Amino acid sequence: MNCIIVDDDAFSRTVIKQLVKRTASLELLAECASAIEAYQLLKNVEVDLIFLDVEMPVMSGLDLLRTLKKTPQIIVVTGNKDYAVEAFDYDVTDFLVKPVEYPRFLRAVERAETHLKRAASEWSFLPPYVHQLPREVIVAPREAQPGENFFIKTKDDGRIVHLQTYEIEFIEAMSDYVEIYTLTGNRYVVHTTMKGIEKQLPEHSFMRVHRSFIVNTEHIRSIEDDKVLMPSRKIPIGGSYRDSFLKSLNILS
Repeated sequence: MNCIIVDDDAFSRTVIKQLVKRTASLELLAECASAIEAYQLLKNVEVDLIFLDVEMPVMSGLDLLRTLKKTPQIIVVTGNKDYAVEAFDYDVTDFLVKPVEYPRFLRAVERAETHLKRAASEWSFLPPYVHQLPREVIVAPREAQPGENFFIKTKDDGRIVHLQTYEIEFIEAMSDYVEIYTLTGNRYVVHTTMKGIEKQLPEHSFMRVHRSFIVNTEHIRSIEDDKVLMPSRKIPIGGSYRDSFLKSLNILS
């Protein structure tokens, strides 16, 4: 992925630049010392990913997002956690808090790569005549429905993370917490109960199959005896959940 860094602080740009250089999948196109400089650049250059600071003079990072007609993947990099919720209103890919550690940086980059691949896959399956149209005028094949986007606050570092429900593979109970497993391999521990998170998930896609597990039925590969085969793991089916779970599936026999 090609990328640019937008930050008015020279030291912060240097730190992110070093992390980009360590990451084989990234190619740095430019560094911008202001949002205005980035705005001018983006009028002439197509970018896959922007590492974007929020607090900048004259035009903030969020102001820049408001001006973009076509938004690339955005990873917000800031020293202020308070911007998290507002940033995710702009459908940013991830939110990093300074100082940024490399493992966390890599997870954000992998998330951006996953989003780009998914977008490319959706594009490739469109009818041939559609490919003759500019991408910005094409409506996405699947739009998120109410309840398919929500925010979680992680137990480990208190980050507020934006999740779309189709990203979730399954959820596992952990005493007073739940662990959310995603298709990208990310896992998030959240202080809530299974009943609490069930209320936030669309009923047509998520089923409780065990007192300790909720699965996303869109990602079920097969059902073998008392187990559900998911992309990364076999999930047990509890006896008291089996009948209601199987009746909810559209099974042809």
